Amino acid sequence: MKLFYVLGLLSLIVAFNNTRSHFENKKMEAGSQPNEKSELPPPPLDAGFTFTSYHLMASFTDTSSGPPTAWFWDFGDGNFSTLQNPGHNYATPGSYTVCLIVMDAFSADTVCQPILITCPAPQPDFSFSGSGLMVNFTDLATESPNFWLWDFGDGNTSTQQNPSHTYAANGIYTVCSTVTNECGTDSSCATVIIPACDLRVDPLVITDESAAAANDGTLTVTAVSSYPPITYTLTGPINAMNGTGTFNNLPPGDYTIRITDANATRPCAVDSTFSIQAFDCGFDPAIMVDMTNQCNGGPIHFTAIASGVTSYLWDFGDGQTSTDQNPTHTYQDTGRFTVTLTVS
Repeated sequence: MKLFYVLGLLSLIVAFNNTRSHFENKKMEAGSQPNEKSELPPPPLDAGFTFTSYHLMASFTDTSSGPPTAWFWDFGDGNFSTLQNPGHNYATPGSYTVCLIVMDAFSADTVCQPILITCPAPQPDFSFSGSGLMVNFTDLATESPNFWLWDFGDGNTSTQQNPSHTYAANGIYTVCSTVTNECGTDSSCATVIIPACDLRVDPLVITDESAAAANDGTLTVTAVSSYPPITYTLTGPINAMNGTGTFNNLPPGDYTIRITDANATRPCAVDSTFSIQAFDCGFDPAIMVDMTNQCNGGPIHFTAIASGVTSYLWDFGDGQTSTDQNPTHTYQDTGRFTVTLTVS
């Protein structure tokens, strides 16, 4: 005979060899006869369950027949549940005996089975690639790490999963990746070689704008590498790319030129900045105005004061213009006018 103490001994269930006896708890009056039409009890319960686990987390599925109406799980580590299909997170790996008690209004049944909870530490692995002094690292660790610590071998570290790092100089560096999950920690190291860059760039040859608004600046770059072809990428007021290193019709402004070789393993890149200067006229024009006859509605005499000028354009502010050096203009109406002189 098995006795089950469940949730404060809510009920006492007597079972013989996994069968059950059904007892009616009806009050019987003296002299009364039992009910000859009592209903038969439902089929006996048969407890059973399956489980799956990943690391320290186990998921249990009730497969009992009957069907039961209540469940009591003992996970073998001092923890319990009354859910039908519970999940449980174990504190440590190991072997546990899990028991399930299933119940209905008439009886109960129990089943126990051992389970093994395994929790492997992560297995570190990584790959890397890059250009110049910059290296991109890709985490390839297994067993679901949730923390990463990278040591780039030059005194710098990172806790990103897939970091990028720029070295200060070429050289040989030992890079280590340490990965951690709830089950443990492990590390892996690899050698990263940053080769010296053999991309040699001559001084830039620049010509500035030759006339006002001409937008005719030029850039010529000469570079040599053991890994041709070389690509020249220009960014600034205009963007362009070619394989010759010559750029024409550049407007004034600040530019960056990137020179890159074709080393498939680790391309070399050199950046340089420069400016195209706007054309400088070399003079500062001024205006002299003679308004002697203005009060009588007479003409006003304008005189341009400038040197080295080959052309003049006057705007008298009333819609009239002149290309004379020292023009005379008569206004048709009174008012305030802004006179502009443009020289080149």
